[in-house]
This record gives sequence, structure tokens and C-alpha cells, in this order.
Amino acid sequence: MKDFSQVANYIRNLIEDRGLNTLYFVLREKDLCNDLKTSFENKAGIKLFRIECDLTNNGFPRVYSIVTLIFQVKFVRILVFETM
Repeated sequence: MKDFSQVANYIRNLIEDRGLNTLYFVLREKDLCNDLKTSFENKAGIKLFRIECDLTNNGFPRVYSIVTLIFQVKFVRILVFETM
């Protein structure tokens, strides 16, 4: 099993990447989100990974679409299943 901090850093890099055709790029293009931030912590043996999305007025009523886009990040799915 991989170290949680390594996995979290990898996912953070995928989600916070500002390049062309990234999650951030797609959310901005669709006017759903102004910013994406991630954080992770390990408290009392419980590992948490948080994704914060600064929604636009257009994004607020489409929060389920945003969550779907986040989980469509192919590498995140692969990585999560590999570490379970």
C-alpha cells in the first residue's frame, strides 16, 4: 500500500493543475468554478482528503455536475482503487 501523503500529493497535483484540458480548465470554461483547492490531513488514524471549489453563480445550481467531473478524472479513479 502506498503512503497516504504520496497519494494525496499526486491527487492534489491532478486536481490543482491549471493547464489546458485539465479539470480546472474545464470547470472554468463551463463557468462553474473560480478556483480549486485541496488539502489532506491524518487525524487519529483517519485520513481525509478535501476538495474545495469556489463556485460561480452558474456553478452553484450545477454542483452535481461538478462532483461528476471531479470523479471523472481518470487517474484519480485508478490511483484510489490501486491503494485500497
